[in-house]
Amino acid sequence: MMRKKSFVIFALCGAILLGACGRTTETTPEQTEEATTVTTEESTAEITTVSEIEVETTPESSAHVARLEPLYAAAAFRPTDDDEIQQRLAFGYTRAEAEIVDGIVGLGWRAWQKLAASSPDENVVFSTPSLALALGMLAEGAQGVTREELVVALGIPEDGKWMEALIAALNLSLEDDGQPELIVESSRALWLQDGYRLRADYGETASQAWHADINVWARDEREAAHEAIGEWYEEKSHGLLPATTVPETLPNESMSLVLLDALYFKGQWWKAFEPAMTMDDVFFTEDGETLPVRMMQQRLLAQTALVQEDYQIAGLLLGGGYEFVVALPTGERGAGELLEDADFRRDFAALGEDEAGAAVFDIEWQLPQLDLKLGADLLPLLRELGATAAMGAEADFGGLFEDAAPGDFVLSALRQDARLLLDEDGVEAAAVTMAAVEATAMPIQGETLVMRLDRPFIAEIRSQNGLPLFSMVVHDPGVRP
Repeated sequence: MMRKKSFVIFALCGAILLGACGRTTETTPEQTEEATTVTTEESTAEITTVSEIEVETTPESSAHVARLEPLYAAAAFRPTDDDEIQQRLAFGYTRAEAEIVDGIVGLGWRAWQKLAASSPDENVVFSTPSLALALGMLAEGAQGVTREELVVALGIPEDGKWMEALIAALNLSLEDDGQPELIVESSRALWLQDGYRLRADYGETASQAWHADINVWARDEREAAHEAIGEWYEEKSHGLLPATTVPETLPNESMSLVLLDALYFKGQWWKAFEPAMTMDDVFFTEDGETLPVRMMQQRLLAQTALVQEDYQIAGLLLGGGYEFVVALPTGERGAGELLEDADFRRDFAALGEDEAGAAVFDIEWQLPQLDLKLGADLLPLLRELGATAAMGAEADFGGLFEDAAPGDFVLSALRQDARLLLDEDGVEAAAVTMAAVEATAMPIQGETLVMRLDRPFIAEIRSQNGLPLFSMVVHDPGVRP
């Protein structure tokens, strides 16, 4: 009898929930009329979306959040020319960008090992950039030991400017005729509970540098806020994460600030699989169980691959130079054991580089269609990374809120939801990271290589310079004939 499999989804497309207390500012009739609101049948409370209106702030008014009115409007991405698109695709070439990529790769490996070890028979799929941006937003609002631990966990230069560079690289679109489609979108939003006071400099950075929408909700508007956040999930994931993905209990009345980060990816294969070649087949689990799958097939000539004693690594090219890199265990060790091996991690990260020892093969690809999905609590992971001060009695989020002292606010939730689909046309994936900070007290040609992926395997979507977007361990492809 087939066991029920679950999917752990972790997206370095990210989000954090945070908090602070405050008063209201006066607004003009014009501002009030411009506000866009969301209502539910159960509640007539208004939820304001900042990105839809232009808001001017003054030094006097920007220190406080107006009740149910937007304070900061998210800066829109300007249209990009061909040169800038190429710069974004090449992200990682400069020394500063390479440091960011190295930090995200390191964070990803630590997360990958932890998640795979905690769920050895389950699928693991996550986005490291989303997690990094979520933790980065949290770090920028932290002070003292709380900030130091988050910076160490990230493994990225302490200067917060890295976030702007990464966000820009994660927003591009290639839809030219005759070329494979590529869409990468990174989005953020803040949901501040009315009665808490966000620091003006943090709010301005969030809206202008991180392109985040800032919204306000009142304690008696929890249901309306939940619905609006669900709609944000669905919109930013292009429907991969429906509104019902958000747990019914989020946000709750004790959460001062909800911070969300989303990452969406859609890439077509450079050479699509022929649907007529897709057949019913089987996938073998590590415990000997067989699962029915839809297996896609194609042969590609003169491809780079690495073959070692108990694993082989190869990649399928996507639009914009992105690649779906696969490591297939071929010996005694399973996918989880390989992730613990430093030599394997080096080989997996270095595929295509001279020092990796890769060779050229004609590759016979047999790849199952995939549908991976789940949500994961990431607080245990954050503890594993050593960032415990943010969850302790002396957590210091003075960079987030006006007049906040150590111990006034604590990180109470960190989770990620994601979904990944793979078929004959390409790969589509989305993830949203959410976290919460609460007030602790009121106020509130040649040899052929066969890549037959009919058993658990490791894979990753990465840029041409090694930036991993989504990483996964597949124990159950999830698509049935």
